[in-house]
Amino acid sequence: MKKHTLSFLLFFFCGFSAIASHIVGAELFYDYLGNNNFKITLRLYRNCNASCTQCAPYGDPEYVQIFDSLGNYIDSIAMPLPVQDTIPSAITNPCLTPIDVCIEQAFYTGTYNFPPRPGGYTLVYQRCCRNAAIQSIPANTGATYVAHISNDRFTVNSSPRFTQRPPLFICANSYLQFDNSATDPDGDSLSYSLVNALDGASSACPNPSPGGAGSGCNTWASAPPYVSVPYYTPYSAINPTNNPSNTGNLQIDPVTGLLTGIPNQTGIFVVAVAVSEYRHGVYIGQTIRDYQFNIVVCNIPTVNLIYLPGTFNPTSNFGTYQLDCTTRTVNFNQVSFYNPPPTNVPLSFFWNFGVPGSTTDTSTQEFPIFTYPDTGTYFVTVVVSKAQGGQGCYDTAHALVITYPTLTAGFSAVSGCQDSAAVFTDHSTSTSSGINVWNWTFGDGQ
Repeated sequence: MKKHTLSFLLFFFCGFSAIASHIVGAELFYDYLGNNNFKITLRLYRNCNASCTQCAPYGDPEYVQIFDSLGNYIDSIAMPLPVQDTIPSAITNPCLTPIDVCIEQAFYTGTYNFPPRPGGYTLVYQRCCRNAAIQSIPANTGATYVAHISNDRFTVNSSPRFTQRPPLFICANSYLQFDNSATDPDGDSLSYSLVNALDGASSACPNPSPGGAGSGCNTWASAPPYVSVPYYTPYSAINPTNNPSNTGNLQIDPVTGLLTGIPNQTGIFVVAVAVSEYRHGVYIGQTIRDYQFNIVVCNIPTVNLIYLPGTFNPTSNFGTYQLDCTTRTVNFNQVSFYNPPPTNVPLSFFWNFGVPGSTTDTSTQEFPIFTYPDTGTYFVTVVVSKAQGGQGCYDTAHALVITYPTLTAGFSAVSGCQDSAAVFTDHSTSTSSGINVWNWTFGDGQ
């Protein structure tokens, strides 16, 4: 797999309007406190970059709104402004160029009593508008974040919550691997999927809540169910970043929550991940977190092993090469190297051909030729690197080289008279160990 370091930063651009373009990500979940009381948490992220002159501050308070299963508005939960933290933006990867980033996070909380109710409750936080620089959806698109309390079926339950901040700053054309897993206080089973980001609110009424303002603006959010944001082709919930859509599209493991893929272009994109909760096989609900990926060009050299015949997995950068039975010599010229700017910094190469116990099975050539001492299976490693900022910036790929023995059957025969023995002499050869099993057929059924 890729060995370069991936920095996880929250990175955003200013939107075109102050109405809510500072809000760049959110997650809504709850904890059961007992006696039908619940603690509601809204994790909210905003841009605090000094150049973002039109970015509005956090609301004081922010409102989470309550609906019944029929979509009827019940009440709003006012959440006072909490302490705000600035997320460190230092870049530790020597391959990356420093950028001006400032992101704040605020974790709003509030409590509310929810007596059991048929169909439970829907909690909603709704704002407009998303960042106008997002390439995958139109400008003036709003956002809705939802949580479901199913206390008509599960009296005691807390919802899952994601364990890590989302990686909104990643490298184009490089393998992404991010642990997008969540935890559940009740130990319920969790399943992960890429889903549609939800639309909501409008530029005419960016904050539909008791704290909202403007002519004709409701004091509560629109009622569920909610529609998807309108994705431009070829983007979708299952392909939020790649154009053209290809085998490097983002994927999430439904069991572990591991998010992988190879984003193939630069830009800003919205990605939504759902974690669904089950108890004894019965579905409870899901938490959806959507957030922005800022994908940029990084100065990371890359190497791909593209051996033929054989197989190559681009997401793990692992190939397999099977030699024919006539040689143990491999010409490692089926390799692709990429040297990003600045291209005047040369690449360095290091090969280890995987011979156990050997100290001479290495090379620093770009396309080496190596002869294996015997048949067998060998684990090959190639590292490509370049010096950047006084540090090494590198990528790694692996392959299995499988050399099979040559076995050639042959014999001679000396015929004799009738009723006397014929003499057969074996002349079979093997390029590996000696032959120890023979099976002769003499043509007469014996």
